[in-house]
Amino acid sequence: MALSVPLDVGAPVFLIGYAIFGLGTLIISVIMITLIESVVLYLFRWDHYRRSLWASFLMNAATSILGTIMVLAGLDEASLELFFFAFLLSVLVEAQILLMMKYRAVRQNWMIAFVANMVSYLFMALPSILKIFR
Repeated sequence: MALSVPLDVGAPVFLIGYAIFGLGTLIISVIMITLIESVVLYLFRWDHYRRSLWASFLMNAATSILGTIMVLAGLDEASLELFFFAFLLSVLVEAQILLMMKYRAVRQNWMIAFVANMVSYLFMALPSILKIFR
């Protein structure tokens, strides 16, 4: 005979478990995207790797804060339009951060912000892309 846990007793445990799992997944995703974008910066010879990693960290911290504000404002529905809007917003914010760190390389900063976001958004969309072609 199988035992079931009543929801009033088990729900808090499950909710805490889901919250910890979700937060852990978010942290791992941000770390991976930061590393991916730092490699893009380094490959484009933006600067040495430590500075590229620092710039990538700042870029992703800013866009993560902006993304959190968007979610809290109710802009969290899964739509292609919102995906492209978030991409453009990420490019704008991250290019500005790169410009603050290396203001003389305007064209290089915009190109790197675009390419870094292309790579990281493809990384984020990879599970959906694989599911479509499976």
